Amino acid sequence: MKTVKLKNFTEIDRQNAIRALKDQIHHFTKDNLLSEILSLEKTIQVLREPEIAEAQKQFDKIINILNQAGVTVSSDNFYSYSGRSMYGKTCIGLTLDRSDYASAMKVLNKKKIHPSSDNMGMDMVIYFTNISPDDVLYTENECDNNEVA
Repeated sequence: MKTVKLKNFTEIDRQNAIRALKDQIHHFTKDNLLSEILSLEKTIQVLREPEIAEAQKQFDKIINILNQAGVTVSSDNFYSYSGRSMYGKTCIGLTLDRSDYASAMKVLNKKKIHPSSDNMGMDMVIYFTNISPDDVLYTENECDNNEVA
C-alpha cells in the first residue's frame, strides 16, 4: 500500500480518500481480509487526524467554558447522542438539569458556540453535531476536576 503525503490534500481530497478507502473494505477475499482491513483502517485514521484533533480542541474548549462558568460537568453526563434530523448519525451529547442548562446555553452562546438541545423531561440535553463521540477522549478528571489534559 502506498503512503500518501497529507500536506498536498485539500479537505475535499481527504474526504474523498476516506470514502474510497471505506468502499475498498467490501472488496477483499477471505484470505487477505483481516490484514487489508487493518491497513485501510490505519490509513483512514491517518487521514482523519486533522479532524480528530479539531474535534478534541473544540470539546476541550467547551469543557473549559462550562467549568469556568460553574456548570456541573461530569464524564457521566456525556454520551453518544443522536438528535432530531440526524438520521442515526451520533455526536457528543451532554445531559444537564434545567438550571445548569440555562447557564450553559448563556455562556456558550456568548462564546459563539451554538449547540442544539432537546427536552428530556426533567433534564435537558445539549449536543454538538460537529463533534463525533469517536473523535474525542474525556476522563473523569477532565470533567470533574475542572482540568483538561
